[in-house]
Amino acid sequence: MCALDSLRNEAARFHRRSVVLAALVLALAQWPIGTAADGGKKGSAEQGSRLFSGETHFARGGPSCAACHPVEGLPFPGGGTMGPDLTGAYAKFGPEALATVLSTLFFPTMNPVFAGKLLTPAEQADVQAFLAVAGTGPAQAVTGRLFLCGLLLLAAAVALIAWLGRTRLRGVRAALVAGARRRREARP
Repeated sequence: MCALDSLRNEAARFHRRSVVLAALVLALAQWPIGTAADGGKKGSAEQGSRLFSGETHFARGGPSCAACHPVEGLPFPGGGTMGPDLTGAYAKFGPEALATVLSTLFFPTMNPVFAGKLLTPAEQADVQAFLAVAGTGPAQAVTGRLFLCGLLLLAAAVALIAWLGRTRLRGVRAALVAGARRRREARP
């Protein structure tokens, strides 16, 4: 029986260690830590929105992100169309990858534009915080709205021109009709 008691005691100690280890892992998983790339700094989503949209200029003079990228949460028109839609980029790529992109801006299109104008660490944290809350759905399609507005404007312009020109040809038409009547009456 001694061996059986020893085995039970060992199993109980193993179970207690497993419970303690699981509790420690859960506690560490909820511990608020920053990524290594942002130095543990928490950015401001509001400031990030202003930087992204161009309302606030980047310290080193780089162009706003919205000049090329659309994202949900920006006012109309929602950003440019040259770069990819960044809505949900934080959820898709994660904070580490996004921090790397914001610190290096290594894409071939962005390299010449941001040469010597990289974002400061605070700006990186702010833009990352904005992208984290920028929405998860697709950006609002503004092309359809712009097309509809263009059609309505065209229809209004055609209606205005038709209304303004409604009497323009009355004198010409009257002269043509009178000439046609004279020619018909002059025939034998």
